Amino acid sequence: MLKILLKLTLFFTVFFIISLVLSKVYTSVVMKNSTLNRVERQLNNFDGVIKRLIIGDSHPRSSIHPQVLENSFLFTSPGEDYIQTYYKLNYILSESDHRDEIEIILLQLDLHTFSSFRKYRYDNDEYYWSKYIDYIQLGFETGDLSYYFSKWLLGNVFSYYSGRKDLFEYIYAIVILKGQVKQEEMISGFVPFHNDFSKVGDPARRAKNRNAFLYKDHNLFDEDIADYLTRTIELCRTHGKRLVFVSYPTTRIYYDVATGYFRGGTYAEKIDSLLASYSDIPLLDFHDLYFDRDTLFSDSDHLNLMGAELFSREMEAALSSLKYCE
Repeated sequence: MLKILLKLTLFFTVFFIISLVLSKVYTSVVMKNSTLNRVERQLNNFDGVIKRLIIGDSHPRSSIHPQVLENSFLFTSPGEDYIQTYYKLNYILSESDHRDEIEIILLQLDLHTFSSFRKYRYDNDEYYWSKYIDYIQLGFETGDLSYYFSKWLLGNVFSYYSGRKDLFEYIYAIVILKGQVKQEEMISGFVPFHNDFSKVGDPARRAKNRNAFLYKDHNLFDEDIADYLTRTIELCRTHGKRLVFVSYPTTRIYYDVATGYFRGGTYAEKIDSLLASYSDIPLLDFHDLYFDRDTLFSDSDHLNLMGAELFSREMEAALSSLKYCE
């Protein structure tokens, strides 16, 4: 029995040491160069004035060019939901050096904004989000303690495991390819896409697959996400920030497929009720702005660089037309 205990002790000691080493490599080297951390560094090192803060997922991230929409910064992340947004904004409005400069915050309001598929999108990024989110508290609040406890473990103890794919790709690039890991182009949080959706094969199938990913077998109006949107709004108002809802452009083929998921449900009534509660917040609805202009899109629901430049001019004009923005 004593030998077994000694072997187990040795095993877990070695396992713990290896885990610490791998986690240190992952958090200090790999995650340091991740897209999420690069956005954060760009925000912290930004030497201009940020009057317009854009938050949300990959839609605003690829749609607004900060060199066209002046005094703006995109603090976004792929697949971000309003639970994540709330905690990030809480940090920015409390800790960021730019917190007093920010006048307007653009809140995303797209068809997929409340889909429950977005609620469980922490894979590979648990360590990053652990800087903002108290996973245990969130687990109690949402009634999903087991899920968020697992995220706490992956974010605080076994971060290398959650990011194992990025870790091994980094090691492969450095050791085998003898070079640096390629990084996305990024300008004040903006990530330009360069594809042309009008030239892809079978766009109908691509739009259908994209919609299935976002909506199929998901709750289209998750109450927890809606609750955190409410918290986000109240947080911004507490700090005296003006708010604007924005629906971002999609292709016609994407939107036609998407609306099929919402027929016959209560989604419309819930959205109308939510908007009625915040009728003082302007809604800029651009979802159909570029219908039948697929050359402006990288895929069925993300603008490419040319589309982002055009849309940013539209956004500038729309924001300038709002009386309280003058």
